[in-house]
Formats: sequence, C-alpha cells, structure tokens
Amino acid sequence: MSLDDDQGLFPIAEARPEDETDTGGFVQSSRLGLSLLIEGQLLSQEQDLRAQGCARAEQEMEEKKSVRDQICDQVKQRIQ
Repeated sequence: MSLDDDQGLFPIAEARPEDETDTGGFVQSSRLGLSLLIEGQLLSQEQDLRAQGCARAEQEMEEKKSVRDQICDQVKQRIQ
C-alpha cells in the first residue's frame, strides 16, 4: 500500500471556516448560567417566604400575648 502525496499515516480533520465553531461549550455554559439564575431566584423567594413566616410568627405571638394579658387582667378584676 502506498501513500499519495496528500495522505499521511493518520487522517487529519479538515479545518472549519471561522464562522463554523463548535457551540457545545457555549450551550453547556448557557444552560449552567440559566440554572444558576433560576436557583438564585428560587433562593431569593425562599428568603422572602422565611421573612414573611417570621413576621407572621411574631405577629401571632404578640396576638397570643395580648389575649393572655387580657385574660389575666379579667381574672385580676374578678379577684378584686
């Protein structure tokens, strides 16, 4: 078997024109970026919900304290 002048031992991939680049890395990085963006938004929403939950819990504690104080006041009035 003989080699022609333009043949070598190993096949060489033809060079692509500059406008035909491999976009695999770009697609993967854009998916990662989108995933990170969504994760960031979800974490922000989670923090908002936690803050709302804490505020609601504090409000409920104040309401219970108020009711407890009213009951104590009524008991004290009956005793007097």
